[in-house]
Amino acid sequence: MRKATDGESAIEAVQIEPPDLILLDIQMPGMDGYEVCRSLKLDRETQNIPIIFITALSEVFDQVKAF
Repeated sequence: MRKATDGESAIEAVQIEPPDLILLDIQMPGMDGYEVCRSLKLDRETQNIPIIFITALSEVFDQVKAF
């Protein structure tokens, strides 16, 4: 298991050593989880890695946007 504290380092870590699954928080410093997910899904090398969003946000909008 590896941990990244912000969006930029998360993308970098995934590109160096792609994981089998990503747990991704929506609220992060710098890039938010939506931006990280979008970046990973646009990259041919990382687009098929499953992502599970975790968040303390309770608004339906935030939950739907993650899908």
